Amino acid sequence: MKKFIAIISLTFAINTMCFSQGTININLSTFEKYIENKNGSVQQISTSKSQKIEGTSKLFEDWQKGTVKMTNGDLITVDSLNFDIYSNNILFSYNGKEYYVSDNNKIEFFQFNNQKFINLRNPSYPNSFFQILSDGETIKLLKLYKCSIVEGTPGNGIIDATNDKFTIMSDYYIYTAKQGIMKFSPSKKRVLDIMSDYRKEVESFIKKNRIKFRREDDLVKLFNYLSSLNTL
Repeated sequence: MKKFIAIISLTFAINTMCFSQGTININLSTFEKYIENKNGSVQQISTSKSQKIEGTSKLFEDWQKGTVKMTNGDLITVDSLNFDIYSNNILFSYNGKEYYVSDNNKIEFFQFNNQKFINLRNPSYPNSFFQILSDGETIKLLKLYKCSIVEGTPGNGIIDATNDKFTIMSDYYIYTAKQGIMKFSPSKKRVLDIMSDYRKEVESFIKKNRIKFRREDDLVKLFNYLSSLNTL
C-alpha cells in the first residue's frame, strides 16, 4: 500500500495550550492569528506528485461549520471543519490549507449540525471517535467509520492501470455504563438477547413499527425505545 499523507500539519501540542474556559470562535479571518497566539508552527508534509488516490477519506465532501469540545471545558466553534477518517484527525481549513489537532485524547467530542462524535477513551479503540446515533441514558447506539486504501492495478498494455482508491466502511456498536462498548451486528435475535427481561415489549415494538434491521433510521427508532425501558 502506498504511503498516504494528505494534510498540512499544525504541529503545536494541544496539551500545551492555555485556553480560558468558554467558547472560542475560529473563522477564516481569525484562524491565522489564533495559531500565532498559541505559538503554533505550520509545516508542510511533502507527498508524491505522481501518487493519485481516487475518492475521499473525509466524512463530508464540503467543509462544515461545527464545534469541538475539549476535555478542559473549552468549546471551539469553527467555520470550516471536517473529519478525516483515514488519518482519524479532526481537520480545520484555512486559506486552502488543512490543519489538525495532534492529540485526540484532549477532545471530548466534535459536532456537525446534529451529528455528534465522541471519544470514549477506550484502550481497545484508541483515539477513535464514535458517532452517536441514539443517545439514551441507559444504552447508546454508536457508529464507527473506517477508511482503507484499495491498491490499484498496473496496466498490461491491454487493460488500463487503475489508481489506488479510498474505501469508507462503518460498524455499529452498543455502549452501556455497565457493559461498556460492544460491537453490534443488527438483528432481532441480538436485540432480544440484550433486552431479555423485556422480550415481550421489544418484540411487540419491532412488529408494530415494522423494524428493518438493515435500515439505520429503524435502528435509531428501536434504540430510542430500548432506552426508554430504563433497564441497563
